Amino acid sequence: AGIACALNHGLAYCRADLIARMDADDVATPHRLLSQIRFIRANPSFAAAGTSTVLFSENQTANGKGDNEQYSNLILPYDDLAENAGSRCVLRPSLSISDPGFMAWAMFFTCSISHPSVVFQRNIVREMGGYDETITHCE
Repeated sequence: AGIACALNHGLAYCRADLIARMDADDVATPHRLLSQIRFIRANPSFAAAGTSTVLFSENQTANGKGDNEQYSNLILPYDDLAENAGSRCVLRPSLSISDPGFMAWAMFFTCSISHPSVVFQRNIVREMGGYDETITHCE
């Protein structure tokens, strides 16, 4: 079982040619999906399009461990549109990676692709066998 199994189950029921996956606690900027869909439609050789991300906590303090002084002056984009505006704490600011070589290198150390920021072509993922259900500790 696990998240990969659930994602494969959902993938089997999807009929659209493009897939976007977000959890209930994920936030997207307005028009993000439209921009990504337009990009992939204009560049069909791309299997996926992702965005940079900001990791944040729902509380004013970072994971309840006190104020996160390092990023305390950062404001989340579009925070004013969300419920409880101003109540979130930035844990890690956006890291925009546009160099494919740097992204490939970064993948040796961490996943530099944030799953909730990606729109991908369904047929490509299905041709690759879907999500790997043997990997249990990641999404």
